Amino acid sequence: MSNLWVLVADSSKARFFQGISPHSELKEFHGMVNQEVRLKEHDLITDKPGRFKDDRGNTRASNETNAKGHETDKFAKDITSYLEKFANQNKFKHLSIVAEPKMMGRLRSSLGNQTSQRVLEQVSKNLTTSDEQAIREHLERIPVQ
Repeated sequence: MSNLWVLVADSSKARFFQGISPHSELKEFHGMVNQEVRLKEHDLITDKPGRFKDDRGNTRASNETNAKGHETDKFAKDITSYLEKFANQNKFKHLSIVAEPKMMGRLRSSLGNQTSQRVLEQVSKNLTTSDEQAIREHLERIPVQ
């Protein structure tokens, strides 16, 4: 079991690192990419919005959903499912999450119980393009053995 996993994520990319503590060397071991969020909004929508009648009998178009937001929500759930799978297998003891602020909110709402109990710290910054050294500099909590 690794003592510490670090997740670094934004809406289009997630990087996973492992180490002994936030101040030890971090090694990247896995990555995930959300290709859909990189597409244009109209490429994600397959149909025109539906139509409905309002209270006065007028036909109106329904509100379009934010397709990129939907894809980002799905990506956050994929990330947290991955984490939950390995938390259940005791592959890590502590988790530090570094994520772009909007993605952090999505991750928080998707975290399962096993993973939530292992969260050591949460840093709201987008460091997905940063190297291990820069990521490590933003981590402050040292896990209790």
